Amino acid sequence: MGGYGSGRWSGYTKKATVEERRILDIATLRQRGFLRTGYTGNCRWSDWQGNEVASIGYAATGDAIRLYYTIRRFNQEPEEVSYQVPVVWVPCNFGGQRPLFVCPGTRCGERRVAKLYLPPGGRYFLCRRCHDLSYRSRQEYNKQDALWRRDPEAYLAMLREKLRRLRSRKPAPAPRAISLRDLV
Repeated sequence: MGGYGSGRWSGYTKKATVEERRILDIATLRQRGFLRTGYTGNCRWSDWQGNEVASIGYAATGDAIRLYYTIRRFNQEPEEVSYQVPVVWVPCNFGGQRPLFVCPGTRCGERRVAKLYLPPGGRYFLCRRCHDLSYRSRQEYNKQDALWRRDPEAYLAMLREKLRRLRSRKPAPAPRAISLRDLV
């Protein structure tokens, strides 16, 4: 028992996460004024040293944004990609409007999203659901969450004990004022 490969994680691979992908955020595009009709520009991604690792060009029309970029895959010819992503303006509760992408993917049913993702090896910027992406925090294990699910009463008792210990601590002494005589 307990030999090599006997654990439940053998053969299991985690989902890809949104943090590992190129992200196109419509809120950032709007803040910088890039959604105005007729505006053209580009977004650049760089590594930790500031070297450009990817870029994408775009042209804004009234109700869409055209994306164009080149994909370079290992041992293949570069491939030019160009397509349009619809943009809708949704009214906000307290007035005004905010833009949202309409995902061009077929898997989500024209879902309205604020961010589109391009995974390594991917061809199109699509929503999180179309690329089957998860958040890193959803894949992390938290012992307190597991205890809460398994035994809520024990978890609450642990929290009460922590609170009791915090309340029983003596307050830290106030810092003493330093005068010029102390420095000489």
